[in-house]
Formats: sequence, C-alpha cells, structure tokens
Amino acid sequence: MKPELFDALNRVICDGFYDIEDSDQPIEYWRGRRLLAVDGSILHMPDTPETRKAFGAQHNQHGDYVLAQTMVLHDVCNDLGLAASLQAIQNEQDWIKDEALWSTTKSGDVIMLDRGLVGYPTIAKAKKTRRDVIMRCPNAGFGVVQRFFESSDQEWLTDLEMPAHKPVRDYCRKNGFSKNIPVRLLKFQL
Repeated sequence: MKPELFDALNRVICDGFYDIEDSDQPIEYWRGRRLLAVDGSILHMPDTPETRKAFGAQHNQHGDYVLAQTMVLHDVCNDLGLAASLQAIQNEQDWIKDEALWSTTKSGDVIMLDRGLVGYPTIAKAKKTRRDVIMRCPNAGFGVVQRFFESSDQEWLTDLEMPAHKPVRDYCRKNGFSKNIPVRLLKFQL
C-alpha cells in the first residue's frame, strides 16, 4: 500500500471528528480555539540505495548515515494526531513549507512550537493566514528576543523585524509577508 493512503484516511477521520458533534464526547477547545502543537524528530533510517535516494546521506567523523526528519501536528486538547510527514532533513523552520502539516491548520488556530521550529517565516505566515503561534524561543535567536532575555523584564510588547539573511528575506518577500510583526514576549521558568 502507498503511504498516501494512510494520510488520506487520517484526514477523513480527523475531518469527521470535527464535523460530528457528540454530546457524550464533546470537542475540546482552548478559549474557543483549537490548540495545536508541532514537533519533530530525526530518525536513523536503514542504509539502503532506496533510502539514500529518498533522504540523502549525512556525514560525520564516524561515517555516513541515512537520516530523515519526521514532523507531527497534534490537537492537544483532543489528543488527536492531525498530520505527519517524513522527509529529507531540512531546516526545521521550513516546516511551514510542508503542505501536509500547514494545510491541516485553520484560521483561528493557536499553534505551539518548540525552539527548533522558531523562525520569522513561520511567524509571518501565521500572521498573514490568521493563526497565532506560541513559541519557545532560543535566547540566541532574534536580536530583540536576546535583549529581552538579558533584561530583568518579564514581558515586552515589541516588533520582530524581517531578518537580513537573503534566503529568508527572499522567501518572505515572495510570499508577501510583513517586514515587521508585533509580538508579545513573556519570560517564565518551566
């Protein structure tokens, strides 16, 4: 069977879940909105000619390895896996280019992301498509976030500026993303 069959079946099941309201098991929302989480992992794949062709090979001091990146989109309130992908390793911030995941989100969704998934294109695409994001930011990321980490403040309302990095800037311009995005930064211990 083709893997696409499982994607199609999962989509039918998930669409049906949201379409059928059951009084015995109501759909859960966070403040009236779907609360989604995206997470990923790197998988060691069998080293075969087929997997090398599909995923490429990574090299380090110990030799060549076939690695793949998996990403999952999960409805946190309803414990429902909405979409998944398995692909060649790429910049984790590029998850927004993965239509299997992004097309499963909707306007009004709140999407939670961990440090490896934080990037200006993600925030800009979410804003443009009316989704909100909650991100755990690395303190070495955006300059304004780094300054916030170094401050004694617990909260800032500020703007993120489009990065100067040419590939990111070109992608953002091509997609009509804003040059500045208003954000709320919060600092708390996990």
